[in-house]
Amino acid sequence: MATDSRFDGERLLRACGEQHLARLAVQYRRRPFVPEELWAGQITRAVRLLGPLDEEEMFERVVEMTGLDEEQLMRAVAWHDSHGHLSGADPQG
Repeated sequence: MATDSRFDGERLLRACGEQHLARLAVQYRRRPFVPEELWAGQITRAVRLLGPLDEEEMFERVVEMTGLDEEQLMRAVAWHDSHGHLSGADPQG
């Protein structure tokens, strides 16, 4: 799922039962939407799909694949660095 662009901006949840799913849904509904988190996920996916490239080519291809501009890329990288986890990973654990 981490490579499927159909899920940009959506978070899939897995629960051990209906009550657990309801608690998770409430928790995630309260969580604010952060565009930088979405962009970081898009960048992560693009980099994984592209494989090893030199820095300039990587930048150009990531811009092409994500549709993000340079400012959005920089904001996404700053968000990623300040949160210390890969986008898409559970920040709680």
